[in-house]
Amino acid sequence: MSNSLRKAEDIARKLLLEIQTLSSEEAMTHFQSKMQDIPEEYRNLVDAMVGATLVYSHKTSNTGSSTPVNSHPKTAISIFRSWLLDMNKYVRLILTVGVLIVAAVAIFSVLPPIGHIKSQAGRDELREIRSDGRDNLIIFVHGIRDDGELTWTNAETEKNWGQMLAEDSRFENFDLSSYHYSSMLFQAGSLSISNVADQLAFRIDNGSVTDYENIIFVAHSMGGIVVRNLLLKNDAISEKVPLIYFLATPTAGSDIARLASLVDPSNRQLDAITSFERSNFLADQYSTWRGSHLMSKVYSLCAFETVPTNGILVVEQVSAQSLCSERTIPSGQNHSGIAKPYSEESLIYTVFANRVETLFGRESP
Repeated sequence: MSNSLRKAEDIARKLLLEIQTLSSEEAMTHFQSKMQDIPEEYRNLVDAMVGATLVYSHKTSNTGSSTPVNSHPKTAISIFRSWLLDMNKYVRLILTVGVLIVAAVAIFSVLPPIGHIKSQAGRDELREIRSDGRDNLIIFVHGIRDDGELTWTNAETEKNWGQMLAEDSRFENFDLSSYHYSSMLFQAGSLSISNVADQLAFRIDNGSVTDYENIIFVAHSMGGIVVRNLLLKNDAISEKVPLIYFLATPTAGSDIARLASLVDPSNRQLDAITSFERSNFLADQYSTWRGSHLMSKVYSLCAFETVPTNGILVVEQVSAQSLCSERTIPSGQNHSGIAKPYSEESLIYTVFANRVETLFGRESP
């Protein structure tokens, strides 16, 4: 569990202790007044934890509204203590409701908004940004519940990473493409990460992409997991890949994905990126990559988010820096902003451009 979630839980516990001797109405009034003093980054989570407990406590009480909260066995504080000590059936219900609310808050306050690709299972597209028959290719791969256009576009400057590369002389011998795939919540028949990687492999093969001398991937969040799966299963493609740029990729999992999977348990993408302990997919990919020739052949350049999104780091540094070839880059951005450089002077853009120059020599490849 991330530090933000632990902090929110501590605040919620203290609030419940404060209101244990108050009536239902007094408890709710006290809770609402205290919410103003809680730091904004924890407010939504604390509201979900304490609010759900109070509402359930009020509904299950069979006494009048003036009854002190601690006079009934299902009061807010007794429920919370039972959760910690007894785990009885009532507390399990409270825990389930509370976790689902917290998970829903996490999903819609942290994960990206729905993009251009609608909720159609299996829909995908390899879009050309520039295709002039150059020797090399860069492919952008977005993450979960995101879009192949919005992911890479800075809303303030309206600069798109792919278009920036097209105007940069250092990349004059690169064609550019962006891969769009279906990644939606609550979608029947949602594709697994392995399915998405297979679709991308077919797009690359059918589009004669393997005719390029070199293919470089820029992958955001779960997109990095997709790319690793692609290369582990396709030697003809992997042999052309000298570099992958991983941007906040949850190599060792994500706490937010774990919460989100509670709300949408049928989503195979979410289920796969929870953690090593809960996801055989991630653990197997990690060990297989480390044991393959790709660990030394493919240069893994990595950046991690340093700014919380609504108080939460979507992918912790320790997860983002796993399987990387060198020290990771502190982006100075949140999970979404890490894929949206504001200009060619952005750190995440500059480091990538320098690495490509080093890889191909100081002259344009």
